[in-house]
Amino acid sequence: MWGHDRRVWACGRIVAAIAAGMLLPIPGWATEISDTAIVGSRIHFSFDSETNVSYAIEQSTELVTNWVSILEYAGRGSPIRVEIPLSAVATFFRIRQGPRPPWSLDLRPVILKAGESVALPLRASGDHGTLQWTGSEGALPEGIRLLPEGRLEGVPSAAAAEFNEDGRYAVPVKVTEANSDAGPGREVVGELQILVRLSFQSNIRAKREHGPSLKEGCAVCHGSGFPPDVEAPPLSGLVNVASGSGGACGSQLVYVRPGDVAGSLLHEKLSGSPSCGARMPQGGPYLTDRQLERLARWIRELTPADSD
Repeated sequence: MWGHDRRVWACGRIVAAIAAGMLLPIPGWATEISDTAIVGSRIHFSFDSETNVSYAIEQSTELVTNWVSILEYAGRGSPIRVEIPLSAVATFFRIRQGPRPPWSLDLRPVILKAGESVALPLRASGDHGTLQWTGSEGALPEGIRLLPEGRLEGVPSAAAAEFNEDGRYAVPVKVTEANSDAGPGREVVGELQILVRLSFQSNIRAKREHGPSLKEGCAVCHGSGFPPDVEAPPLSGLVNVASGSGGACGSQLVYVRPGDVAGSLLHEKLSGSPSCGARMPQGGPYLTDRQLERLARWIRELTPADSD
């Protein structure tokens, strides 16, 4: 039981008083509380929320002034369970409602890679209810789809990484909040930036239009017995591997340094003016500027965590 020095009140849209250990409605107010209880030093109750409405549980030691928000809820058309600690002094509580705060899409740039499976949830910041995501299918990378619940799924194709020779996409995205009794759902439109990185096996070694196609141009000579080994996965044959053929270039240079085109012997030897030895492939045909740029882009996009 609570004595008069421990009386707790709630007022506003939901108004009630605790007396003799019970939460009682005060006449004249539209009270919509349920499951009321006092457990130890805490008060518990529930109320039905509406969508597109925010609720603030406020506390004060006075009836009409000095209200402080202690809990906030976003209404989603379902019951909200409230649990508030009680203090040793007379305390007033009220539940205030207002418009839902604005929300926006949290569309951070997305980095994918050709041939690698994707299951990536997108996010919206701020309060929201059930969201429906839509995007222009024609604007998404080949092999990728945007599911209605806001998840990117699929496997980007080799062609997706070669798009415009930079693999970059600006995808219009529309996100709509579900309608409710409180009003129509809100709609937000944004732009999702996607980069699809090149894959060595899919875009550099394989035969591709405008690609260097190292399998055709280099694999005739360069394999496990004659480095660089373009037949093996690049992690073991090229990336951070010191040159082993010696000769005019010595054996201390590195075939491919992730992110460092100038420090990658592979790119230098395939370019027009290598600093050591002859240009490759020996006797030609040599790579075009476009093919060289695709190779350079693959090196720039490489990270230490990559294996392809």
